[in-house]
Formats: sequence, structure tokens, C-alpha cells
Amino acid sequence: MEYQIRQAAGGDADAVVRMHTRAHEECYGHLLSPAFFDARRASIPERVEKRRPYLDSAEPRIIALDKGNEIVGFADAGT
Repeated sequence: MEYQIRQAAGGDADAVVRMHTRAHEECYGHLLSPAFFDARRASIPERVEKRRPYLDSAEPRIIALDKGNEIVGFADAGT
């Protein structure tokens, strides 16, 4: 599978938060309660607004996209 790697932007916030939420559910669904994930999904709009200015930065905020242009991963670094 081929991926595209690029700098994230503020407009990627919704897709990043949703991908991150799905990844947590897939990885930790057997360890945490359904109520925990219900609350995480309910907080998506708030988390998107918090993430947007963070992604709209010159600092390295890298996303990986699949052939369908869907975000499948992200990485960042900072102090």
C-alpha cells in the first residue's frame, strides 16, 4: 500500500481526531468501558476545535494518507 506523507493543516483537525478516536477504540476497546468510548465520541467537536490551532503550525505535524486520501496516521514532535 502506498501512502502520502505531508505537513498537517488546521483543516485536517476533524479527520485527525476521528482517526485517533477509531484507533483508540480498536486498540483499547477490550480494556476500557463502552461508556469511556461513548464520551470520547461525544467530545469530538470540542477536541477538533482544540486540535485545529495545534495543527495549523509551522512545527512538524505530519499526517499519513492512504490512496483514498484518508488520514491513517499522524506524528508530531515538540518540546
